[in-house]
Amino acid sequence: MRLKLYRVTGDSMLPDLTAGSFVVTLRHRAQTLRVNDVVVVEHAIHGRIIKRVIGIGQDGALSLAGDNAASSTSTEALGAIRREQVLGRVIWRIPGITGSTPRTPSSLP
Repeated sequence: MRLKLYRVTGDSMLPDLTAGSFVVTLRHRAQTLRVNDVVVVEHAIHGRIIKRVIGIGQDGALSLAGDNAASSTSTEALGAIRREQVLGRVIWRIPGITGSTPRTPSSLP
């Protein structure tokens, strides 16, 4: 089992997650993901992103979307996400300090 802290950047998960806030994720080998879980994934093109699970295929591939469609990469553009790409499921949200809005999520040591 592994906990990790990530900073939220951008507006794709508004209103639930705002830029400058933080999320704590949990990852373990037997992790079960469900529709509506919020996850941090490592995407080949977009890097580290935070999105909501909107579907799970029979092959286990995940479909993801941002809560704020106007500021989010589309589900189609993201493509199917393999479970191995999931860095963790968000288990806790921490409000952040506003004012700084870098464009990509960053992992904190």
